[in-house]
Amino acid sequence: MRIIYVAPFFPYPPHNGGSIRVWHTLRGLAVRNDVHLVVQAERPPDEHATPVQALARSLTFAPPHEGLRPDRHIAAPRLATAVDALQYPPIWLQRYRSRELTERVGALIETHGADWLLCDTQLSGQLALSPRLPMVRRALCLYDLYDVYFQAKTAATPWRPYKLKVTLDWFKARHYERRILRRFDLVSVVSAREQRLALPHVRPMTPVVLTPNGVDTEYFQSYRGVEGGAWGIPGPIEGAADAAGVLFVGNLAYEPNDDGLRYFLGAIWPLVRARTPDVRFTIVGKDPPAWLRAAAGRDDALTVTGAVDDVRPYYHSARVAVVPLRLGAGTKLKVLEALAMGVPVVTTPEGCAGIDARDGRHLLVGATPEQFARHIAAILGDRALGARLRAAGRDLVERRYGWPAIMAAFERALREEAPAQRGVTGSGAAPRRREEHEEHEDACS
Repeated sequence: MRIIYVAPFFPYPPHNGGSIRVWHTLRGLAVRNDVHLVVQAERPPDEHATPVQALARSLTFAPPHEGLRPDRHIAAPRLATAVDALQYPPIWLQRYRSRELTERVGALIETHGADWLLCDTQLSGQLALSPRLPMVRRALCLYDLYDVYFQAKTAATPWRPYKLKVTLDWFKARHYERRILRRFDLVSVVSAREQRLALPHVRPMTPVVLTPNGVDTEYFQSYRGVEGGAWGIPGPIEGAADAAGVLFVGNLAYEPNDDGLRYFLGAIWPLVRARTPDVRFTIVGKDPPAWLRAAAGRDDALTVTGAVDDVRPYYHSARVAVVPLRLGAGTKLKVLEALAMGVPVVTTPEGCAGIDARDGRHLLVGATPEQFARHIAAILGDRALGARLRAAGRDLVERRYGWPAIMAAFERALREEAPAQRGVTGSGAAPRRREEHEEHEDACS
């Protein structure tokens, strides 16, 4: 198949959720297909671009534009917030809309032909709203649903003026997301919950396929018992042993991670310290905010590393990985990585949503601060419990969440719906009917 793949994140190095997903999608599809990658980002250094160019037939860049930033042009913070609240589409989505992107993707379609235009997330998916886009079958990969994310955020926001803005963000994002969904011939989601919620909002007969997040089980494997050392190094990285105890890994500029750490440090960590006074908590991730660095300065048992080249030695030294998330949707890669590394996981119900893991068998779920702290203390105090969770978690990801099998299933779904399989061409009657249908949708939106 010939695939034009548009993504908002550059895939290499695959260090966070978006880049990891794009990297493994590209790797999986490029084995048997011609994939032309369009990235909505600035061109990276050559050492990062080279591995991607080895997989893609072509690599094109269409960086997002600055867009309207009320906080930069309006001195009064409350007025800037009000202007932000009234923007439609939401400002963070407007940055990824551009005539330049449409023209570059259109040129690739006209030059190379395409069986599929594949868009990653709603950020790139809004490309399908452009009337200037050549007619081609379109597939959308969603990591989460804005409707689910903003509903949870609205519920977690206390009653104050800011809640009104969050509620408006929810309504705007939900409406825009549903407009995007109706423009695609196939939609891929990462969990059964998203599959159920997306189905009513796609066009009739549009397949909504389940393509869960995965984990590289060869890269993320426990150091324990590997002869000669794992990961291409002779042993754990110096200093990582100081991280023994409780571990959190994630992009610290990502709002759900920031909220989860505030919740953990404010409500759960004091209970853990009371039960296990000698415990240590290490937070690994890029862009730690000032409030978190200040908290580490006040607590000798708390370490914030910032970005690291390799997270595996920190997993190796940890006794427990925590995922105290309250916001977000989709499935959490950090859970799968910890399970693959053989580290017992304690999570909120939201943190493991969409993952086929059983509480008490593969991980432990703490719905309240007290329950969460009790689970951490239990693992730290019971090595047999930790060993059972490590073995069951690793077995789960090996059986269900390896990237090659996940991407092979997604490729099969694309082939089954490809024009050659359905007897539809890019210039036939079916696209014309879709074009008329889209014009009607826009008139009704």
